[in-house]
Amino acid sequence: MGTRRGVRRHPLQLLAQIGPDTDAVEEAVPDGLKAADWIQAGVVIAAAVVVALVVSRLINRSLDRRAPGTATLVGRLAALVVTTVGFVYALSNIGVEVGLFVGALGVGGIALAFAFQDILENFIAGVILQVKRPFHRGAYVEIGESQHFGVVQEVDSRSVIIDTFGGDRIVLPAAEVLKNAIVNWTARGRHRLAVPVGVHYRTTPSDAIAAIEPRLDAIDEVLADPPPRVLLSSLDDSAVTLTVYVWHHAFADVFFVQHRVIEEAKAALDEAGIEIPFPQRVLSFASDDGANVVSVAERHHR
Repeated sequence: MGTRRGVRRHPLQLLAQIGPDTDAVEEAVPDGLKAADWIQAGVVIAAAVVVALVVSRLINRSLDRRAPGTATLVGRLAALVVTTVGFVYALSNIGVEVGLFVGALGVGGIALAFAFQDILENFIAGVILQVKRPFHRGAYVEIGESQHFGVVQEVDSRSVIIDTFGGDRIVLPAAEVLKNAIVNWTARGRHRLAVPVGVHYRTTPSDAIAAIEPRLDAIDEVLADPPPRVLLSSLDDSAVTLTVYVWHHAFADVFFVQHRVIEEAKAALDEAGIEIPFPQRVLSFASDDGANVVSVAERHHR
């Protein structure tokens, strides 16, 4: 006889079935409470919410310049504390046993937490990001193996907002950011750029290096320390590839720096009469008797 497997239900369905203990709720709330009592409690709670908002804004203003991310976190936690205190005071003032009342809602609260586990996960991840601070507002970051690259605009308790260099705005869940690799391009104040340059196989590499390196000093965005370097990196199909390494300020326009490096390298090679080759392919054709071989070189422009 086969066993019957349980049907998985949505968390909100569980919440509807696992509700609060109504007997405990009735015991926690005294008899004889009038509408005026509940209105009084509501006014106290509303006042607590207003005070919480004011406290949050004051904390944000006082800490925003020194620690923007921390200011937001501290402000919201302070607002939560003030609101909780106001809620407890309002219910206690009209005779409600708050401890028993909260305990009666405990089982339903667990189901509610399960139903909103994604929201809670992002909230906890947001708190961790603001405490650990792997990056700050305005930093250039790369998240998730080049999937998201841009400038951090905001880090709140549930998400990270990034403006890409293509003009798009991306809102990432904090949990997704925390789970992926984070590359902070601006953490150390400078960044190294590597630009490949190909020269013909007839070229002596030292001549190409001697031609390019002095021209890199003319680029204002390139740092003098560490100095720019040009090194051999590979022997490719159609060219000997050199790599130009330069350091620039972390907040410089990396695309413009790359443009300037390529511009100066091309000008240096042209002045030195060094050829930048096109891709080449050599095809060999054998005659019918196999005695003669004719080689044909075809150049394919990019």
